[in-house]
Amino acid sequence: MLTFTGAGVVSTPTTLQVRVAPDGHGLVRAHAAPGRALTADELIANIRHQTEGQRGPRAHPCDALVLSGVPAYRVGSLTEVIASARGWGIRHVTLHTAADVPPQPIGLDAVGVVVRGPDDVARLRAWPASRRTAVLLLDDAASFDACVGGLDGIDAVAVTWPFPPAQPMPLDQVGPRLDALAAARGDADWVIKGLPACLVGAHAARVRRSRNRFLVDADHQLAAARLFFPDVVRWAKIDSCRFCAHDARCDGVAREWLERGLVGKLEPMV
Repeated sequence: MLTFTGAGVVSTPTTLQVRVAPDGHGLVRAHAAPGRALTADELIANIRHQTEGQRGPRAHPCDALVLSGVPAYRVGSLTEVIASARGWGIRHVTLHTAADVPPQPIGLDAVGVVVRGPDDVARLRAWPASRRTAVLLLDDAASFDACVGGLDGIDAVAVTWPFPPAQPMPLDQVGPRLDALAAARGDADWVIKGLPACLVGAHAARVRRSRNRFLVDADHQLAAARLFFPDVVRWAKIDSCRFCAHDARCDGVAREWLERGLVGKLEPMV
């Protein structure tokens, strides 16, 4: 199905991301924080709205759930939330949480954590989930370098150039870090987000599109849920990008970074 937005037509997502609390709790920052946390009842109501509430000829229910911004004291309470979500048709549940949250068996399929050092990686490794993803932000060279050599046992790695308003690492520092990660991971799973293929050199095949999703927080609930793209983040390409061999896998770059000249000139690859 298609969804009409002020920035054009997009495919209707089948993933729901719920931001539970206003502070970061390990989130990749991409937008202003909501004014408060969701209550337990609101959390359940929003999941039900995007699943059971979307069954019909003019709607499409979500079948994947991402729980993000969850403070440590609320993680344990997610067991019943996840069970209810699965009863309403959710088939895959991912938790995005802070690196210092203790691992807990709450029925997850996947967990993603922004890691800043070896201790963060060790805690991520201990989470009971079939897929554990370490998120490496290209913003601070020291924290990135501290993690690269110790990712054994981590199922997947996502390297992300930060979204506005965070400050991204200069491009001349990115290449050497991607080379180091490639050497450390070998054939193991790792992908690049937030950077166009033409700016990552020999690693262009690692660039992946980001999946769109409905985004719920305390300020945007039920029918007022936003689309992550384009309501929160807007990608940008230039016209010649459509001739690039990697166009189908590449989001381009956050529009603000292109407008501020942080990426130079985008060049189609053959």
